Amino acid sequence: MSVTKDEDPTHDLLTLINYIKPLVNANDDGLSHQELARKADVSEAMVSKIRKKLLAICDIEHYSLQGRKFRLKYSFDTGFSLLIGFVLDSNLNFFVKSRYFRYAVLKIDFHELICKKFQTYGTFFTPEDTRLLVKIIVENIQITPETKWKFIKAKNEQHLLKLLMEDLHTNVPVIVSRWKLTIKSEEELLRIVDLRRKLQSMVKQVVASLIENMLPVQFLKKRNDPKYSTYMEAYRYLADHYIDRIFNSVNGIIRKSCPPEVKYKNEYDS
Repeated sequence: MSVTKDEDPTHDLLTLINYIKPLVNANDDGLSHQELARKADVSEAMVSKIRKKLLAICDIEHYSLQGRKFRLKYSFDTGFSLLIGFVLDSNLNFFVKSRYFRYAVLKIDFHELICKKFQTYGTFFTPEDTRLLVKIIVENIQITPETKWKFIKAKNEQHLLKLLMEDLHTNVPVIVSRWKLTIKSEEELLRIVDLRRKLQSMVKQVVASLIENMLPVQFLKKRNDPKYSTYMEAYRYLADHYIDRIFNSVNGIIRKSCPPEVKYKNEYDS
């Protein structure tokens, strides 16, 4: 059965972006119908028309108790849906610099929720790792350049792998070249180096899984073709080579962020 535009949640988010933009920067009181209409530059009638769709991502209890004021829900599902909506609208930077995003970071237990959505993450990272990673991202949001991620529009596993590798190769060096890390001691340096190593290992594992699920590779595996191991080894070697090159740019930022009293050792690059 096909899904109509009215039933597609992604379509709803894109049609609501004009209304969501004022809400992600609203204070805790939220916005009344009149205030939202003024900030979105639409009529109050238009706000009333899409009220039910807005309430699907808003705090209904707050709306009922605070004189029908819209306030976005602080939940992982809502935040993730908004994130995808702004990515598809090519407005990711607007979202990550918003008041909603800053407060969501404080209110949401990202480690537990990421592990539920992406189990592989939990095999590499601890809650302390996640807090450090979120801290680094939040501290650098304002200076993160606008980037477009093509892998989101992948059509299949093979296409996803191709676009993911292109995105990592193109975007990661550009993003981290602007970042600044707060390193005041060798202990803090070692934590960041450990975080980079875990992230690099996880990316390699995810990419290896994508390679194994590619149709040509699956075909060889099902036939017990002796070429299977050779192809897997070749694909993984090339993928690891590109991933290592990408993360070398991260090593450079870590090294550059060290103050004179904190020595960065060459062994940290591995």
